[in-house]
Amino acid sequence: MKPVAKTKMLKTQTLAETLEPVPQILSRRQLAQYLGVCDRMVANLEKQGVLPSIKLGKRRVYKLDSILTALSRLEKCEPKQP
Repeated sequence: MKPVAKTKMLKTQTLAETLEPVPQILSRRQLAQYLGVCDRMVANLEKQGVLPSIKLGKRRVYKLDSILTALSRLEKCEPKQP
C-alpha cells in the first residue's frame, strides 16, 4: 500500500490547515473549506452583504484579502462578552 502524499487534504482539514499556499482568488467551495464552514453559509453571508465577491461569467469568486478584511470588520463590531 502506498503512503498518502503529504499535500493531500484530509476531509477534516480546512484549506487553512494545509501546508500548501492559499490562492488569492477562491471559489465558493475553496472559501468554505478555508473558513471551515459549508458552501451554503458562504452563499448566505454573500447574499447578506457580509462577504464581498466578484462575478466572473456565471460564477462568483472571492478575493482572500477582501474576505479577511470583511471578517476583521465583523470581529470589531461584535460586542465583547463578559
